[in-house]
Amino acid sequence: MSRRAIVTALAAITGLVHLLIGTFDTLYPALQDAAPLSARGGLMASWYLTGLFLLWSVHVFWHGQEGARQLGWVWIAGGMTFTVIALVEGGLPGLIALPQWIALCLTGGLALTLPRRR
Repeated sequence: MSRRAIVTALAAITGLVHLLIGTFDTLYPALQDAAPLSARGGLMASWYLTGLFLLWSVHVFWHGQEGARQLGWVWIAGGMTFTVIALVEGGLPGLIALPQWIALCLTGGLALTLPRRR
Protein backbone atom coordinates (compact mmCIF):
# COMPACT_ATOMS: atom_id res chain seq x y z
CA MET A 1 0.00 0.00 0.00
CA SER A 2 1.42 3.38 -0.97
CA ARG A 3 2.02 6.17 1.50
CA ARG A 4 -0.61 8.24 -0.31
CA ALA A 5 -3.17 5.45 0.14
CA ILE A 6 -2.30 5.14 3.84
CA VAL A 7 -2.66 8.89 4.47
CA THR A 8 -5.91 8.98 2.53
CA ALA A 9 -7.30 5.96 4.41
CA LEU A 10 -6.32 7.44 7.79
CA ALA A 11 -7.97 10.75 6.87
CA ALA A 12 -11.12 8.98 5.67
CA ILE A 13 -11.37 6.83 8.80
CA THR A 14 -10.78 9.85 11.03
CA GLY A 15 -13.44 11.91 9.24
CA LEU A 16 -15.99 9.11 9.28
CA VAL A 17 -15.38 8.28 12.94
CA HIS A 18 -15.72 11.98 13.78
CA LEU A 19 -19.05 12.31 11.98
CA LEU A 20 -20.63 8.89 12.50
CA ILE A 21 -19.44 7.93 15.98
CA GLY A 22 -18.25 11.16 17.56
CA THR A 23 -21.53 12.89 16.84
CA PHE A 24 -23.33 10.45 19.14
CA ASP A 25 -20.54 9.85 21.69
CA THR A 26 -19.31 13.42 22.03
CA LEU A 27 -21.47 16.07 20.38
CA TYR A 28 -24.95 14.99 21.47
CA PRO A 29 -23.98 14.48 25.14
CA ALA A 30 -22.36 17.93 25.13
CA LEU A 31 -25.65 19.40 23.89
CA GLN A 32 -27.73 17.91 26.72
CA ASP A 33 -27.36 20.98 28.92
CA ALA A 34 -29.88 23.78 28.65
CA ALA A 35 -27.34 25.99 26.90
CA PRO A 36 -28.64 28.86 24.77
CA LEU A 37 -29.05 28.33 21.04
CA SER A 38 -26.04 30.55 20.35
CA ALA A 39 -23.81 28.11 22.25
CA ARG A 40 -25.44 24.92 20.94
CA GLY A 41 -25.61 26.19 17.36
CA GLY A 42 -22.01 27.34 17.41
CA LEU A 43 -20.83 24.00 18.76
CA MET A 44 -22.85 22.05 16.19
CA ALA A 45 -21.66 24.20 13.30
CA SER A 46 -18.04 23.86 14.43
CA TRP A 47 -18.46 20.09 14.77
CA TYR A 48 -19.81 19.60 11.26
CA LEU A 49 -17.39 22.11 9.74
CA THR A 50 -14.55 20.07 11.26
CA GLY A 51 -16.05 16.92 9.75
CA LEU A 52 -16.21 18.55 6.33
CA PHE A 53 -12.58 19.66 6.68
CA LEU A 54 -11.50 16.13 7.58
CA LEU A 55 -13.33 14.64 4.60
CA TRP A 56 -12.12 17.36 2.20
CA SER A 57 -8.59 16.45 3.29
CA VAL A 58 -9.19 12.94 1.91
CA HIS A 59 -9.69 14.42 -1.55
CA VAL A 60 -6.67 16.72 -1.31
CA PHE A 61 -4.36 14.00 0.06
CA TRP A 62 -5.42 11.45 -2.56
CA HIS A 63 -5.00 13.79 -5.52
CA GLY A 64 -1.78 15.32 -4.18
CA GLN A 65 -3.13 18.77 -4.80
CA GLU A 66 -1.41 21.99 -3.96
CA GLY A 67 -1.95 22.55 -0.27
CA ALA A 68 -1.68 18.90 0.84
CA ARG A 69 1.43 19.67 2.91
CA GLN A 70 -0.26 22.71 4.44
CA LEU A 71 -3.25 20.56 5.37
CA GLY A 72 -0.80 18.15 6.97
CA TRP A 73 0.39 20.98 9.21
CA VAL A 74 -3.22 21.82 10.12
CA TRP A 75 -3.80 18.17 11.11
CA ILE A 76 -0.67 18.30 13.28
CA ALA A 77 -1.81 21.58 14.85
CA GLY A 78 -5.16 19.94 15.64
CA GLY A 79 -3.37 16.98 17.19
CA MET A 80 -1.21 19.26 19.30
CA THR A 81 -4.33 21.13 20.43
CA PHE A 82 -5.81 17.86 21.68
CA THR A 83 -2.49 17.00 23.35
CA VAL A 84 -2.34 20.28 25.27
CA ILE A 85 -5.99 20.11 26.31
CA ALA A 86 -5.61 16.47 27.39
CA LEU A 87 -2.52 17.21 29.49
CA VAL A 88 -3.87 20.41 31.04
CA GLU A 89 -7.30 18.99 31.84
CA GLY A 90 -6.40 15.40 32.73
CA GLY A 91 -2.65 14.98 33.03
CA LEU A 92 -1.16 11.90 31.36
CA PRO A 93 -4.45 9.97 31.65
CA GLY A 94 -5.99 12.74 29.57
CA LEU A 95 -4.02 11.45 26.59
CA ILE A 96 -6.03 8.23 26.84
CA ALA A 97 -9.33 10.05 27.36
CA LEU A 98 -8.70 12.23 24.28
CA PRO A 99 -6.91 9.91 21.81
CA GLN A 100 -7.71 12.09 18.79
CA TRP A 101 -4.17 13.50 18.94
CA ILE A 102 -2.83 10.15 17.70
CA ALA A 103 -4.82 10.05 14.45
CA LEU A 104 -4.39 13.76 13.79
CA CYS A 105 -0.62 13.86 14.33
CA LEU A 106 0.01 10.58 12.52
CA THR A 107 -2.06 11.55 9.48
CA GLY A 108 -0.61 15.05 9.39
CA GLY A 109 2.95 13.81 9.75
CA LEU A 110 2.53 11.30 6.94
CA ALA A 111 0.89 13.96 4.77
CA LEU A 112 4.05 16.06 5.09
CA THR A 113 5.98 13.27 3.37
CA LEU A 114 3.70 13.02 0.33
CA PRO A 115 5.21 13.97 -3.00
CA ARG A 116 3.26 16.39 -5.16
CA ARG A 117 1.55 14.86 -8.15
CA ARG A 118 2.29 16.50 -11.44
